[in-house]
Amino acid sequence: MPHIRDVSEQISALFPNNPDDIQALVNSAKEAFEQEMGEVLALSDGERTEENTLRAYDSALGRFGQKASSLHAISMMSTDSEMRKSADQGYLTLSVFMDQWILGHPDLYQAMKQLEGVELSGPGAYFLKETLSDLEHGGLHLDAAAREKLGAL
Repeated sequence: MPHIRDVSEQISALFPNNPDDIQALVNSAKEAFEQEMGEVLALSDGERTEENTLRAYDSALGRFGQKASSLHAISMMSTDSEMRKSADQGYLTLSVFMDQWILGHPDLYQAMKQLEGVELSGPGAYFLKETLSDLEHGGLHLDAAAREKLGAL
């Protein structure tokens, strides 16, 4: 069980106190997501499991989303206009980053497709189905030329 001080520090880290802290949160969210997803994408085809691919992706998205959500909350509720502006910009930066990261990684779609032949839990099967649908909606199932045409729209 985590120590209460550790949990308190983790919660405090989600709520920056100044614009520099906001930028640090943005940077750490991007770096952590890229590192976690790099580990997922580095797995070879036969190594993929629900735990090391699907749940790892879900967890990475969740941690990233927590940081983005904290910025969104600050942008709406802070009494300091500079904090609201910085948090809004940080939230926008993270939103754009996520869209670009996902669209720039068709290998994520391939990694998820490999799980179709793996026995998954009920929730895992549902999450995989929804994830593949989302990725297909973004065009990640298409070849590079078709993705480029889609991106031009």
